[in-house]
Amino acid sequence: MLDDLLEWVLGVILEGASEAAGSQRFPMPVRVLLAGILLVFYFGIAGLLFGVGIVSESTGLVILGTTFFVGFAVLCAHKIRHRRKHR
Repeated sequence: MLDDLLEWVLGVILEGASEAAGSQRFPMPVRVLLAGILLVFYFGIAGLLFGVGIVSESTGLVILGTTFFVGFAVLCAHKIRHRRKHR
């Protein structure tokens, strides 16, 4: 029950922050703050997966953490490159 509630709350927060960070309706400092919060959250999850994989000697978790980190870094680079082209 509690895990479902936590999943729902995090989903709402992350979806809202993601959409607000890309919206022109919010001032730039708010968008930068939201993007920073998302960056810290996703890199924290990737670091947690990577760290737990190393401690528990689980190759799957290390690969998952690395893949999550690289995938999010590629997504960020794509968004930045796409944003610069449209200016």
